[in-house]
Amino acid sequence: MPKTYAMTTTAASARDDEERVDLDSVQVALLLDACRIVATIYLAPELGRFSEAWESIMRDHRLFIPVTEATVATLAGEAVGGRAEFMQVRKADIRAVCPLDNSR
Repeated sequence: MPKTYAMTTTAASARDDEERVDLDSVQVALLLDACRIVATIYLAPELGRFSEAWESIMRDHRLFIPVTEATVATLAGEAVGGRAEFMQVRKADIRAVCPLDNSR
């Protein structure tokens, strides 16, 4: 079962009047032209199927997808750098995505 996170929509996290959005975390493999990224992405829980939630992300006007707990490897499987707690991945570079758990 995916973990649920509350994300704020304002930079001031101590304010009482801020808007909060609950998101589900899903570990995925992102395939790019030169590498494979295994990371956690955050999806809207009201979109029950992974494919629907992914299409929603890709239709969004933003150019990058935020991911956490990311590891990058070449297509041959060689690690590139260490683990990144946070990373932005450009949508235009993503060729395929695969959820690594069966939560959605």
